[in-house]
Amino acid sequence: MIKFNYILTNNRNIKLSRGFMTFNYEELAGRTENRELDQKQYPKELFKNVINVAILSGQFLDLYKKHYFYNKKIDQQELANLTSKLIGAIDRTAMATTSEVAECDYGAEINHTLTTQEDILRARLFHSGVGMITEAGEILENLPKHNIDWVNVGEELGDVDWYQAIILNILKDLNIPLDENIIRERNILKLAKRYGEKFSDFSATHRDLESERKILEGK
Repeated sequence: MIKFNYILTNNRNIKLSRGFMTFNYEELAGRTENRELDQKQYPKELFKNVINVAILSGQFLDLYKKHYFYNKKIDQQELANLTSKLIGAIDRTAMATTSEVAECDYGAEINHTLTTQEDILRARLFHSGVGMITEAGEILENLPKHNIDWVNVGEELGDVDWYQAIILNILKDLNIPLDENIIRERNILKLAKRYGEKFSDFSATHRDLESERKILEGK
């Protein structure tokens, strides 16, 4: 395992060098997170629509992931319903964007202001979740290329890790006893409960969610 120590220079640039101390990734990543969210204003309806597009896009892709890798047949009615919802959500987001931009240009009141810690927490969670989605998309941009740029894949994977660090820092701020090691350990225990020693299509699509939840809760 490569270990690093870090030097914090006067201009607050981070320099990593090989040494004998393991650096705290979440702490260093958190220094470059935008935390100036108090009193930040945003169009509430647009924000809600963007979240809905992200959720529906994930559900849409999940159908194909399970089809290609778990041999689960795609239900055509489910696909049609989800496609309709996704297209509608994208249309509503585009309309809300046009509307909100016009209102902002004319000085209309913004719908919502981040004032409470709950507001700020949700904004940070949104930043993290959408960030991981967009970086995953950039990884996939390598697939149509003749040659995969593995350096770029590594870069985007590092960016995914940065966005993950936002959530890990939120957990720390809230004194929730979940760090990366605990999360990884419980995930492996969950997968062991699901699959035993080896992957199977059946186990991938027939899950004991109640038992898995207990493992994730540390019970």
